Amino acid sequence: MIVDLLKRFTPTPIKTTVLLHGIPVRLETNCAAINSQLLEALALKPVTDSGSLCFVWKIVAEPSEFEELETESLEAHTLTHLGLRLVQIGRQTFLACDPAVREGISFVSADLANDQPRFHRHFAPALLSLMEQAEVQ
Repeated sequence: MIVDLLKRFTPTPIKTTVLLHGIPVRLETNCAAINSQLLEALALKPVTDSGSLCFVWKIVAEPSEFEELETESLEAHTLTHLGLRLVQIGRQTFLACDPAVREGISFVSADLANDQPRFHRHFAPALLSLMEQAEVQ
């Protein structure tokens, strides 16, 4: 039996296609709260006929390993190397994007995924920023 320590094969059954700056993006997640909060925070509406799929973004919610305090800093730290982009938010959340293959992946702590104000303030803008940077390429 293969042990998937990176959780690459975590099922993401909730799939929604949106147009983000005119680019078709399929959001895949295992958390309904993430799906609805992203649509709300970025003022997006699901589309059924988007033509060819352009970008796939997989977002996995994970149980929180540490209690994230309301006062805890969720400052974003970014890194770009050889075209890959990474944003780390707090201790348990990150977003990574490879514009060359038009794929992104995120792991989000359950605490952040279920905290609407903090999700809208930290996670949604980070995803939008990575997508805007991917457009340029």
